[in-house]
Amino acid sequence: MGLSDKEKFGRYCSACNPLEEGEWHGRFDRIYLPKGEFETSSDGNLARRKTGDKNYRKYAVKIETGIP
Repeated sequence: MGLSDKEKFGRYCSACNPLEEGEWHGRFDRIYLPKGEFETSSDGNLARRKTGDKNYRKYAVKIETGIP
């Protein structure tokens, strides 16, 4: 997704930049992946380290929030 043309570089939500205060903006699905299993591929997309698979959604980890 990235920044829109009107957004200034450097303003991120806490999920994008946990070093600054902020909140999840909800503009796209928040997907959790198994820690350490993905990297940025040569074309800038996520890829699974073991296989190179770019279909990261099928590896999503379900997170129980307790919120109905």
